Order: sequence, then structure tokens, then C-alpha cells
Amino acid sequence: LGLIVAGMPMDIAEISDRLEILDLYARYVNCVDLPDYDALAERVFVDDTRFDYRDAAGPVMTFAQMRAGGFFDGGGMHRFHITSNLVIDFGADRHTAGTVSKTLNPWAVSDDRGTRLYQVHGRYIDELTRLPRGWRITARRWEHAWVSGWTGDAASILMTMGDVV
Repeated sequence: LGLIVAGMPMDIAEISDRLEILDLYARYVNCVDLPDYDALAERVFVDDTRFDYRDAAGPVMTFAQMRAGGFFDGGGMHRFHITSNLVIDFGADRHTAGTVSKTLNPWAVSDDRGTRLYQVHGRYIDELTRLPRGWRITARRWEHAWVSGWTGDAASILMTMGDVV
């Protein structure tokens, strides 16, 4: 039993892996936004998953360091994610994969200057490994595109690739 997608045949194992990886990304965005950090640890990442957010003037650290340091508690993580257009390329061993996904993170800041709404646009470039408990993200790099925002009644591009906050 198989399927042909974009001229390339896929067997049932590849179809199954692709569905599991799609579920992994849906689980990621929902766990971050809830927040449910225990589920992120159990179902999405491994303790030594390496995160690289330097492209947006952010840290490089492991999942365990991010969790212990409070990164997922609002200091650097947004509360609403949309990740789409996932491209999955399997390694020759079929136990690893690389993915690229477009990502949009809307968020807001309220302070004495009022409320400002922002949308962070970019891509996650991830490495995945199939473990006995399922597919997990083992490395993640953020590729920054731009930040759009609304301050008062005006919408504008606030930061583009190469700019640092």
C-alpha cells in the first residue's frame, strides 16, 4: 500500500512518519500557548535539544536550560503560535529528518505607553530524530524575517532581517 505525492512514491511507513511529525508540530504550538511545559518535555523535545535564537538577538541553549531559566514563562516565548508550510526531508537512515516551517507569533505588550501589538515572522529550521517514544525535535534554529506591529492606529514593519532589537 502506498501513495504518490508530487511524483514521488511513499510507502505506508513514510506516510505514518509524516503524520507523526505533523502531530509533533501541532502539539508544540498548543503546548507552548497553553502553556504545558511538561508535555513539551515529554512529547516534543529532549533535554539536550539545542535552540539557536541568535538571528533574533536571542540565546543559544538547551531545552533543559531554557526550561530551568524561565524562557518558556514569558521572557522570550510568545503565547500564540502559527506554524505552517512544513517541509519534511528524511535522512537516508529514515530515523532522522530535517524540517523547515513558516512561523508567525502574534503577541502584545501593555505598559505605561499603552498596548502595542506585534507579529514576529520567521522560520524554524529543525532537526528531528525518531526515538522509541516517537519523533522529537533535537535541534532548532530560528531564522528571523521581520516584525510587524500596530502602535495606535498605524501598522508598520518594525524590524526586518538583519536588524537587532
